[in-house]
Amino acid sequence: MLLCSSLVVVVFLTLQVFADPQQCGLFDSQCQSSVSSNDYDETAITVTGYLTGAINVIVSTFSDDTCKTPLLDIALNGTWLDLGQLDASDASSRHWQVTYTQVTATPHTENAANQLNTACPCGGSWKPETSRFLYTCPKGTCTDTSWMGGLHKTASSKGITIGAPAYGLSTVNGNNISISYLDAMYTTGMNLKPVVDVWTTSPRQESCGNVTHDGNFCGMWNLGCSPNLVDNAVASDSSLYYEGPTHDELFMTGVFRQEDTYYSDSGCMNRLYSVVQKGTLGSIKSIKSIEGARLIGTGAPFTLITPHTKATVERFKEECPCGSHSTWKMGETRRITSCPLNTCNFDWVNNITFNTDGTYYRDLLKSTRDDSLPELQSTFSAGNQIAPSAFTPADLHHPYLFTPNTCKYPYDYVLDICGKWKDTCSAEPIGDVVTTLTFTGSAGDASQGTGTGTIARQRNIFPVSSACYGHADMEIVENGYWSDMGNQTTTIEGARQISVNYVYTLVSVFTDKLAAQFNNHYIGCPCGGLWGKDIPRILTTCPPGTCPDKLGVFGAGAIGTPGYGIIRDQDLAIRMSSLHEKEEDGFTEYLQLSDFPLDYDGECDPGTYNDDFVGDWLRTCSGDNSNYDFDASFEIDSKSRINLTMTFYQADEGCHSDEQLSIVQIGKMKTHGPAPDVPHASQMEMDISSATVTPYTQAALNSLNQQCPCSVGASIWTLGKSTTINHACPANTCDGFDILRTPFGGVTYGIALRNGYFMRFSEFYRDQQAGYNQVFDNTDFYFVYKEIPVGPSPSSSKMSGGGVLLLIAFFGMLTYFLVGMAWNYKQSGVPVLPHVGFWKGLPSLISDGWEFTKSKIGMSSRSGSYKNIVNPSSDQSSKGGYNTL
Repeated sequence: MLLCSSLVVVVFLTLQVFADPQQCGLFDSQCQSSVSSNDYDETAITVTGYLTGAINVIVSTFSDDTCKTPLLDIALNGTWLDLGQLDASDASSRHWQVTYTQVTATPHTENAANQLNTACPCGGSWKPETSRFLYTCPKGTCTDTSWMGGLHKTASSKGITIGAPAYGLSTVNGNNISISYLDAMYTTGMNLKPVVDVWTTSPRQESCGNVTHDGNFCGMWNLGCSPNLVDNAVASDSSLYYEGPTHDELFMTGVFRQEDTYYSDSGCMNRLYSVVQKGTLGSIKSIKSIEGARLIGTGAPFTLITPHTKATVERFKEECPCGSHSTWKMGETRRITSCPLNTCNFDWVNNITFNTDGTYYRDLLKSTRDDSLPELQSTFSAGNQIAPSAFTPADLHHPYLFTPNTCKYPYDYVLDICGKWKDTCSAEPIGDVVTTLTFTGSAGDASQGTGTGTIARQRNIFPVSSACYGHADMEIVENGYWSDMGNQTTTIEGARQISVNYVYTLVSVFTDKLAAQFNNHYIGCPCGGLWGKDIPRILTTCPPGTCPDKLGVFGAGAIGTPGYGIIRDQDLAIRMSSLHEKEEDGFTEYLQLSDFPLDYDGECDPGTYNDDFVGDWLRTCSGDNSNYDFDASFEIDSKSRINLTMTFYQADEGCHSDEQLSIVQIGKMKTHGPAPDVPHASQMEMDISSATVTPYTQAALNSLNQQCPCSVGASIWTLGKSTTINHACPANTCDGFDILRTPFGGVTYGIALRNGYFMRFSEFYRDQQAGYNQVFDNTDFYFVYKEIPVGPSPSSSKMSGGGVLLLIAFFGMLTYFLVGMAWNYKQSGVPVLPHVGFWKGLPSLISDGWEFTKSKIGMSSRSGSYKNIVNPSSDQSSKGGYNTL
């Protein structure tokens, strides 16, 4: 196998065209003298496909030259595979592999039946005028297959093995096709010669159809057992499944899975090792050096390798130990992301090595002949785009054959992502990462973008090249909310726009080295504090300039920063693009090769929806359409009284700068049944009785005067002064919603949704119908419950085990005293406590026991024997937007 590092790049200025072998068609011979015997035969051969396909051979043998007296009828059905031109001087003869999967024979005479019983009893008995269908034969029961076109068995030949590959020649010369004998031994079959080793010849009756090429690779492709003389193997079989875009366009990527198994024999019976890869695949550009081919890129987060023999295990241990995180064992699958330098000198399937970033490039050529199944050929892979761009048709491998009706693309635009999704292991710059995403909620109306819910992301980061084995160096748990923003994206078919905001991020670092990297002010993320080994931190926002995050750990969507991107669910997997801080960047994003799929890993939990909004709700620091950062609190008491407080800060400073504007609104709210256009949401009426507004800067005052002067004449707002209004603003004087979510004063209408500890509500309008008929969008408000309890949700009424034991103890003691007093009253007429003497002496017994204990441990006083217990977090007060747990 070629090494990536030794590929010689040659630029071909002329188009290299692969010559159509023209082996297909319908060939039919009338009564003619048999090439292999003194009898006469009639032969019909049907071959479909371009370089692989189906083959059907029907041979009728007769004893006379008029072909009136039949001796034997045989029908051979199977597949063929082109193995290349015989030599440069003979373009008409080609090596090929033929696998007969079904052989049907009918002897018409006693003599023909006896000959078959001698040559190939195949676990049964042949009888005149009785047909037998053979799919495989017990070992040693079919030693002579010359009657079906196999070589006579000798020391260097085996003939045909039914159900297994055999090798020979096909020669198309003018209008005739000649088929050589076949042999199961690869070297024997490949050394057969034209003319000398011909089994049968038939003239062409129908020609081949035209061949077309296109870039639609979607579906399942299979390559049966075929020669593959690499890596100590003799043969291999393979399957390739691709699901994604079905037309040529830059950056259009889908998902793929490829499985290759290598064998030590030409019949693919004895496995050496298996290789499985899955990841992303995308078409990049057309290739000039191979007509109709496309340069494609693949991204594989990891490779699964299973050795099946002891010899293979020993070879892998010697040539590819790949670090010390795992060892090779026979029959056990090993996951590899990358290998430390010089620890893997073995080139795996498709020329892939493990010293690159997991992105590889190769050429794919899809060819379809009229009335035949499509075929797919691939070149070796390389770690860059230059080498595949210079490949020629000679670099193409054996063709895969398409399985009809296996392409599931394109997808609908329904975003069905509720559930748990997992990326088993991916190699990233920070290390090898296991990622789990959990979505709750509903996609809602796919055409309106009403989906919403909570999102939790857990990432366990392991050392580079560890393949996610062993102990993690870091764990990140993020919780927040997601919002379906619609299907207006024009970049990816079937994708939807999504916004993500992780409200808080819990980070635990388990090594001193990684803690030092995060404390680095140039590449890490000190975030206003210090990282230490095994000291968890909760991040909500970071002071400006304290989280450059050159390590690429957080990004948009985290630490109080909204993130925007696209997402697509693909049956039992989802793919989400990288997130951006700006909508215009995120919503026009593509799904890149590095956006690996996350596989379905758990059932959907839609969450607990209810219309009880009572509680204290918080909105952590977030960006806003008004070019401010802001945080907010929303208090709703049991009498439906509300207090909504919003504080605005300088944009992009994480709510750490001085206040720019403060708005406090007080009033009452009511719910009025379900919202008509959003599942699980409620209609909400809000009556604001007073609003207190304080602009602290001239810029904030200007924004207020522009969006809500709240007067026909001069503005009522004053710089640095709090102004309280108890009435609605005059008509058309407070219509801006960049800052406000509810007009000042009076009754307004909107929709609200609660899912567990998460609440979302829309803008509020004076017009009731307009307010109630809204759907959620990116201007909505999100809140989380102020104090999320550890344990059951608020709707749970179950008592803990300790509570049950306390109740049992309490009622047991109560019963003891009541029954005892009743018994004493019955005996003496006085309701005395039972065992009253014991209860009177119990305090002195406890005191004596305590003094005895102190004397044994030498504790004579309260001082001098104990160290002061110091609050371990006393010097880790909440600062810089985080709390130490």
